Amino acid sequence: MVADWAEYSAEVALSSLLDELGLSTSWVWAITQALGPRAEEIIRKNPYELLAVHGIGFKKADAAAQFLGFDKSSPDRAKAVLHYLLEDAACEGHVYLPRGEVILKAVDECEVAKDQMNAVLDEVLADDEPKGGPLLVQEFYNSNMGKIPVIYLRRMFQAETKLALNLKRLIDGQPYRKFNPGLVNGIIAKAEQALTLTLNEKQKEAVRAAFLTSLSVLTGDPGTGKTTTLRVLVWVADYLHLRFLLAAPTGRAAKRMTEVTGAAAGTLHRMLEYDVVKRRFTKDQNDPLDCDMGILDEVSMLHLLLSESPVEAIPTGCGV
Repeated sequence: MVADWAEYSAEVALSSLLDELGLSTSWVWAITQALGPRAEEIIRKNPYELLAVHGIGFKKADAAAQFLGFDKSSPDRAKAVLHYLLEDAACEGHVYLPRGEVILKAVDECEVAKDQMNAVLDEVLADDEPKGGPLLVQEFYNSNMGKIPVIYLRRMFQAETKLALNLKRLIDGQPYRKFNPGLVNGIIAKAEQALTLTLNEKQKEAVRAAFLTSLSVLTGDPGTGKTTTLRVLVWVADYLHLRFLLAAPTGRAAKRMTEVTGAAAGTLHRMLEYDVVKRRFTKDQNDPLDCDMGILDEVSMLHLLLSESPVEAIPTGCGV
């Protein structure tokens, strides 16, 4: 009993603290994984460390801090507000926020003094590993009003940069399966006959671009023929004996893709072999996808962090 008590006393103390704070004791495992065996001590010292736990947001951490007697003007709270505002913006689809908007939201929504927010933001930006604060990057973008400072979560900035570099890599790389324009035009005509349909010139141009360039985008308003173009594109790829992969962000979109093209499609997570234990994709630049062409549907639905992964895993020379 003594040995068991010694082994589990940290968990017991954490459970007791969570009970005091009005948080479910079901969080014990996740909190211990994020903060380590001294989690209870860490939380009492700075409740905003709870933001490191997936699923515990700013409001819960702030309520815990108020219960433990933390002042609303504490620097730790101001850092937590930064984390909350930028994470919340990311959930809404924003890669960054203008610095002025961050300050304004902190003042209006979270009751942080403007001067303190500016000072804390500068402190966090100046520190590569800020204690208790988010990892941030400040960039300057040109506008009609001059250079505007914008604030990124560092992971969002790195993802955006990596995505841009990988897109450039794919665009600059020459397709390793080269086709004559006349040959492609001839196979498009065969596809029209086999599928009993007729493409307009814009649709034909889109199909040609897919086989004559490294990377192309098929876009258009509803009813302009994207689905028909996709059917022909896949038919031509199959006729040319290309090893192609079809993928979409959701299971429903992937199923629709299969119904339209008659070829097997899957989710991006399946294509990239998502590891649920390690919470990462197996396929990346070190273990790229093995295909001649990747056809990705509904890309406008993608979050930045998910956009980065398939582009990184596609080898140079593969058509996209």
